[in-house]
Amino acid sequence: MTTRPTLSLFAAALALPALGAAVSAAQPASKTFRNGVAGCDNLLGCTALSLPADNAENVAFLKLERPGGAQGAPKLSLRVRGEKLKAPLPVSLSLDGAPFPTGGKALQASVTDEENAELLLPPAEMEALIAAARKATKLTATAAGKRYEISLS
Repeated sequence: MTTRPTLSLFAAALALPALGAAVSAAQPASKTFRNGVAGCDNLLGCTALSLPADNAENVAFLKLERPGGAQGAPKLSLRVRGEKLKAPLPVSLSLDGAPFPTGGKALQASVTDEENAELLLPPAEMEALIAAARKATKLTATAAGKRYEISLS
């Protein structure tokens, strides 16, 4: 039986620049965590993905992308999969039951087709979510009457 490191996906996301710097020009690298995977390509662009639970009824995942080089800005998105999704699609978030962002305002997701939607977090919310996720264990998103749970541990 193989054990996975217990480092959280968000801790990995914070370490992406170090992982990218360790990658040689010829070898992309990836690392699997309990509930996620992070990897970098040969141009030092890195991506971290949370993995949905095997038994998740409603599938959602976080995706953090950090382009290679000093000029690129990181992007954090939440992707949800549902049935008959329609725009506008407000998404309410909570960390361990506490509304996020503070005040509990819903954020707008873009619907890419009837089954997929993406919420691209603005930079301030992205930074706040990464900081708060260091202590949180679960992100819950509510959209179109469904709850989506994403493990942060």
